[in-house]
Amino acid sequence: MAGLLTIEVKNFLKLSTAKGVGFKFITRFYSEYKTFGGAFEENLREFLKKHLPKKVKELQNHLQREEFFKKLFTILEKKKVKVIPFFSREYPKKLLEWEIPALYLIGKLPERGFSIVGTRKASKEGKKKAREFAKGLAQNGFTVISGGASGIDLQAHLGALEGGGKTGIRPLRAFGIAYG
Repeated sequence: MAGLLTIEVKNFLKLSTAKGVGFKFITRFYSEYKTFGGAFEENLREFLKKHLPKKVKELQNHLQREEFFKKLFTILEKKKVKVIPFFSREYPKKLLEWEIPALYLIGKLPERGFSIVGTRKASKEGKKKAREFAKGLAQNGFTVISGGASGIDLQAHLGALEGGGKTGIRPLRAFGIAYG
């Protein structure tokens, strides 16, 4: 399934998986250069020298992690994960206020979604309520979206599936990828 990831998306992923690089950094870079394609590495060096000179070496080292990126891109393509970065026309603009840099999608983007997140160390009662709530949402046509961690997040996913619904997981860790 080659071709799912464009050069622009690959460069975006390289930058967004770097330790200490957050939504503000990524959007500031994009607003200045209007692309993650083209002369990406040259633009990034220029950007870092201007705005974060202390980060130059650290980010250069991160971008040279060829095996890591090869594995990342292979997993995403093998699992047919569509990456929808914040600059894509497909990205739901309402999510910009939540500072989520990208969506990772298998299938199609749901019309109606509801996010449930909570503690990993939930009580029995908390887990039960999260599962029941998610099940009810799923039975009413909502896709339940969560972080995929143990505890409340996991119960939300299980409840959605019990309710015959769909569930979405937000982070890359959901695809078996540790990053940072």
